[in-house]
Amino acid sequence: LSEIFGHAFHSQVLCMEDYDISSLEHEALLLVVASTFGNGDPPENGQAFAQNLYAIKMDDAGLENGHQTNNHLNMASSASFIKAN
Repeated sequence: LSEIFGHAFHSQVLCMEDYDISSLEHEALLLVVASTFGNGDPPENGQAFAQNLYAIKMDDAGLENGHQTNNHLNMASSASFIKAN
């Protein structure tokens, strides 16, 4: 997968626990491929990553410390791709 995306992007394959979430604002595209268990729960090594993404999404959707935030993070899931097609 990295080789294919490497033709168009500077691609990297990383374990979710090794990804520096502060790098997210500089990414043109972040594609996360992960196994899940239970009801779509992240693997153990991706729990902190998933929590950080959720926190960013919540900050983007509403208020942070009583103030409107100006973050613009677009998240897509397999469900949104199905709706688009």
